[in-house]
Amino acid sequence: MLHKFESTLKRDSLKHKLTTKYNAILNNYATELDGIQRIFTDQKTNPPIVRNMPPDAGKIIWARHLFQKITGPINMFPENVINSNEIKRYYGSYNTLGKQLTIYEMWYYQSWCNEIEKSKAAL
Repeated sequence: MLHKFESTLKRDSLKHKLTTKYNAILNNYATELDGIQRIFTDQKTNPPIVRNMPPDAGKIIWARHLFQKITGPINMFPENVINSNEIKRYYGSYNTLGKQLTIYEMWYYQSWCNEIEKSKAAL
């Protein structure tokens, strides 16, 4: 009986440590989300573009890169952490930023398509 109590105690202790670690990781992720939001807000009118890249394509690639930076970590969280109340606080920031990046990418993609149509009409 004492052995069972000790193993339960160790499991509870381990569970608490894991929960604490996941909460620290989530807080770091929230900080990263805020940083990426600031980068997007500050640089969206003139983002850093790879040399010799067309402007619209460079902006699309830049937006996709930022989207990948916010999506990669959230996909790696275990299922039990994703269903927790702690991570649900960060879904709002994640969804808002993801939506902004997607709209930004779609706008420049449509702009690029319109430029192609104009060029084809001029030929």
